[in-house]
Amino acid sequence: MAQSFQHQFFDFLLQSQYFSASDMRAQQLHQLEQLVRFSRERVPFYKNRLNCLFTNQDKFDFEQWHNVPILSRQDLLDHRESMLAPALPPHHGGVAHHEGSGTTGKTVTTAHNQLIAEVSNAAYYRALSWHGFDYSKNLFSWFGGSPDEDRWPHGSKEFMWGPKWDARSTVGKMRTLSRLDSVEHAYEFMTLHRPSYATGRPNAMLELAQETERRGSKIKLDSIISFSAQLTETTREECYRVFGATILNRYASKEVYDIAHQCPAGNHLHVAAEAMIFEVLDDNDRPCPPGVPGRVIVTPFYGTAQPMIRYDQGDVVTLGEPCQCGRNLPVISELNGRTIHLFRRPDGTRFSLRIPDTLRKTIGGLEWQVAQTGFEAVEIRYLKRADAPQAAFDQVTNLIKSQMTPSTQVLYTAVKKLPETRSGKILELVCEVPEQ
Repeated sequence: MAQSFQHQFFDFLLQSQYFSASDMRAQQLHQLEQLVRFSRERVPFYKNRLNCLFTNQDKFDFEQWHNVPILSRQDLLDHRESMLAPALPPHHGGVAHHEGSGTTGKTVTTAHNQLIAEVSNAAYYRALSWHGFDYSKNLFSWFGGSPDEDRWPHGSKEFMWGPKWDARSTVGKMRTLSRLDSVEHAYEFMTLHRPSYATGRPNAMLELAQETERRGSKIKLDSIISFSAQLTETTREECYRVFGATILNRYASKEVYDIAHQCPAGNHLHVAAEAMIFEVLDDNDRPCPPGVPGRVIVTPFYGTAQPMIRYDQGDVVTLGEPCQCGRNLPVISELNGRTIHLFRRPDGTRFSLRIPDTLRKTIGGLEWQVAQTGFEAVEIRYLKRADAPQAAFDQVTNLIKSQMTPSTQVLYTAVKKLPETRSGKILELVCEVPEQ
């Protein structure tokens, strides 16, 4: 029986992760040129937008890549119809339409062909193979927000969660419970089905760990897959302490699918470079060196239903140095947050507040949200675990003042629950200063 494309691409990924830099770039440019030519010829939005990438002899010139305009979220709203391909290349599959989470305040609907999903899943399965996941075991997912689907007490029906080509996938099953159901119901659901793995947003997994401990239960998990929001060291530590589970972090979006996955040798992430051009740029659209936070600009090669060429993902990340694990894939050392929630100065410029998560422990907090409520005002909302000396609060206050102004006021508010976005995410850094 012939291998499926997804299986073939998975096998390719196991080899390509060790490509030299020059071989990886050659593979990327081959795929990028095909995407660019298709988009210019078939998609109205790109008819003239990509001309800078071609010489008078119609030769593809990647040296001009920096001249291609950045694709914004507003572009997706304003030009949706002209961005859709009237017909797809052969074997790129059918088209589905996905609505974003609306974290940035503007919900967009994007079109996706089957091939990009196949490629994304192959990269995801590669990450699971890095971490030794066993598809013959069961997986519990606490996710989703449809009022009428996957609700307590039954959740979803059992279905396969591993790749079709792996025989173990016929044994292991996945059940999903809606995130709209309470943590008490999630705990009871997990107790009933006794999975080996769990997956969900970091804040959901932390809630589940706290509820499990409150019940005095000895539930154990082999691993947890985290996605869709910032993962803190607190969540890692609590899930390991309560469940004995390590966490595999997954960075993805509904617009471009999977982007990066956690390296098995550390907590940093590796970009799936075989499937995209991944850029981290500063405010002047220049590449950021390792250690300097910047905006994520991504171009997935296989998304032809609605090509995303130099799409501003709306995230801020920090690149890291090459990994010692031997995989020659770009390293993300930190997921800093959303660009819309960068802190703001009176002149309109934005900056990334750097505040170590470890300081949350010093004030006796389990989890927190650091919110800019004014140009010289910050509120730290935290789940209080223990009392802390005034010196601990002064340390956090002084760090914030050093990055803002000496007269910045810092308010500490102990809360029972941190505010969530409409899609159920908890943002660790949030700017609540109104746009001028």
